[in-house]
Amino acid sequence: MDQKIKSKSNFSSKKDIFPWKDAIFRYLKTAPAEKKSISGTTPEAAPLVILREYFRHPETPLLVAAADAAGAEHLCNALRIWCRILDLQCRTELLPETVRGKMISGGGEGERARVLLESLNHPPEILCGSVYAFTAPVPPPEQWR
Repeated sequence: MDQKIKSKSNFSSKKDIFPWKDAIFRYLKTAPAEKKSISGTTPEAAPLVILREYFRHPETPLLVAAADAAGAEHLCNALRIWCRILDLQCRTELLPETVRGKMISGGGEGERARVLLESLNHPPEILCGSVYAFTAPVPPPEQWR
């Protein structure tokens, strides 16, 4: 198993009534059926399903597209919390949307540029965003590097 998905701490202890972290790691490390969509998964379970997919291919950045910006932000925050709880070395970023159709939502351009530039040089393990964030036009990297 890849070094960055190993935990920094020992989860089992005699004080635990149920070693819940061990149970979660067993779930994450079992190979799921070939499924590339989390549609139909409850929002509460989606982060664990996404982390399970990450465990299958830890060397490949994972793109997680949500229907809207609020859903993407919720997923990204939940993934960060689960990574912190499980002591995973898994960088999770949110790609903000700035354009939706012909509407421009200001304020996210700087953060979007930062995430895109960092993704070129050192991509995060998991990149969350809305469908609009992933499909919005971006100038070629040569123009803004």
